[in-house]
Amino acid sequence: TLPDNMFVKNKNLKKVNIFGTDLTIGGAAFFGCESLEEVNIPQEAHVALIGTGAFQNCKSLKTVTFLDRVDNIGHYALAGCENLSEITIPETRREIKNSVFYDCKNLRTLNIQDGKEPLKIADTAFDECPLENLYYGRQIEESHPTFFGTKTLKRVDIGEYVDKLPSYTFGDCDNLKDIYCHNSQPPTLGKDVFRGVNKEGCDLHLPSGGDDSYKNADTWKDFFTSDAISSNTIMENEISSVSGNIVIKGCSGEMVEISSVDGTVIYSQRIDNDMVSIPLPAGLYIVKVKDVVKKVINK
Repeated sequence: TLPDNMFVKNKNLKKVNIFGTDLTIGGAAFFGCESLEEVNIPQEAHVALIGTGAFQNCKSLKTVTFLDRVDNIGHYALAGCENLSEITIPETRREIKNSVFYDCKNLRTLNIQDGKEPLKIADTAFDECPLENLYYGRQIEESHPTFFGTKTLKRVDIGEYVDKLPSYTFGDCDNLKDIYCHNSQPPTLGKDVFRGVNKEGCDLHLPSGGDDSYKNADTWKDFFTSDAISSNTIMENEISSVSGNIVIKGCSGEMVEISSVDGTVIYSQRIDNDMVSIPLPAGLYIVKVKDVVKKVINK
């Protein structure tokens, strides 16, 4: 057990390795350790509690990869860690409490991993974080809308296991430009899920075969005023390398362009079939299909 305030404002601490099982990291244990860049908790370790404000204002901390090895994360545990740019919530995590990531000034990408178990996120968990990209891979318990009014949010991916969006989930996210749905069936929507979102200026990207269901669903059908929606919208996960071939699915009627990293166009053709397999030498390629551009390593 690390006591409360043990290393508070220690300016020389740069790296921490935490070993053992059923450990407790006390409240404010590393508060204000401005030089702390790395916290390692190995897979075999287990932490019962990270206390309130334990790593608050650790302004040099760049990554957090231990959330699947901690039972209980206290309020403000990682608040003010302004060097964090991306956080992944593992599928084993069941709850994110109030203000855990409050005021992480550069936190722009949040990945909530795909999973079938619901996640509870407090309404202030990500307050004052300039989130731009959100992967919403699990059902989130209906309580307070965590992402309501996130003016910086530009892109949302909704995972295949999500079948319902709680009321006001993306309300007043008025800079939202792209929604990628990975479920061929539209999630049911609570009240005012997309209130304030400009549906004519926000592109809805659907898996192949999903259009009819979304076109007939309440609120989802309002997005179909956008010319950007087609019955064969491509998503990044439909472009891959398989046995020395660049494989693209759901591309019927689309122009496919493949370039080398120096910009030389190697392949350019409109595709008539729903899937195309293009044999190419091993290497790194830039694949462009409609509005999707993806780097692919062909092996």
